[in-house]
This record gives sequence, C-alpha cells and structure tokens, in this order.
Amino acid sequence: MIGIDRVVSLWLVHLQGGPVGDAIIRLLGVYILWALLALFLILVFKEEGERRKAYLLGFAFLLALVARGIITEIIRFFVKHPRPFTVLDIPHLSGNITSPSFPSGHAVLLAALVCVIAMMAHKRWTIVAIISALISGLARVAMGIHWVSDILAGFLLALIVFFILYRILPPSFGTSSGVRHDGKEESGVE
Repeated sequence: MIGIDRVVSLWLVHLQGGPVGDAIIRLLGVYILWALLALFLILVFKEEGERRKAYLLGFAFLLALVARGIITEIIRFFVKHPRPFTVLDIPHLSGNITSPSFPSGHAVLLAALVCVIAMMAHKRWTIVAIISALISGLARVAMGIHWVSDILAGFLLALIVFFILYRILPPSFGTSSGVRHDGKEESGVE
C-alpha cells in the first residue's frame, strides 16, 4: 500500500496551485465534514418522535466518541505514521500538524456521519453523503496531510464500530412499544 500511497499522494498534491485551487481543496477537505454534520442534524430533527431523535443523536455521539475519540487515538499512539508532507517534502494546505496521520480522524467522522444518515433510510441523502465523504477524503490527500491508506482505514474503522454498536443498540433499543422506527413490529426473533 505504501507504493500506492506515494503515487496517489504525489498525483493529488499536483492539484494544488494558486489561491483559488488551494481554497477549493481546503474547502472540500475541511468543510464537507461540517456540511454533513449539518445535514445529519437537519435530518434528525425532521424525524418523528422524540425517542427516535434522542436515539439518533445518542447513537451518532457514541459512534463518534468510540471510533474517533478512543480507537483512533489508541491506534495513533501505537502507530506513529508520519504525514505525507513530512515524508515526501511536498507542500501542504494546513497549519502545523504534528499528530500521526493513521487513521484519518476526519475520515472516521465522515464515515460515521454517512452510516447514521444511511441508518435513517434516506437513500438520496445517503448517496450525497457517500460522494461527499469520498471527495473530502481525496481532498485531504490533495492537501498533503493524509495518505490514501489513512482515509481508507478511517472509513473502515467507522464502519466496523458502526456495525458493532448497531448490533448492541439497534434502532428499537429503548422503545417500550416493540415497534421499530419503520413502523414494523419487533418479532423478538433474529
């Protein structure tokens, strides 16, 4: 993967150049995360039922906390993977970053948001979120601050944690009626 990381990083960093191009790359690499968070919050507050809203907010918070706040930091503590700009001596479009690059915390949060948007069964918005997350991930590589493997590992980490938490805390968790969020009755049989 290291060879692919180098090739893709060098290729995408060549997209830098000029204040407009750099601003677009930075916009995509940094602010798509905030746009997806806003989309998630809008979709949550359009959901029916206070319990459903509380569940979605709590689930998303727990997913972000476990995947980004705990597991990512544990991995970074043991895997001190340098950022591309320090290894390849390339320009980067970010401030003074000293933390290890693997896995990408942004990618973890992007994938977590994609997962909870998909969990709400919004097909159109899920597709928008997936495309946005992929674009943002590539933009972070183009910024010179992440390798492709950092992004892929971040996406994968969020997906794994999502499926574990979803298994432990399914959408019917905490409902007293035995009715799932889609209106179907819980059978108690899996």
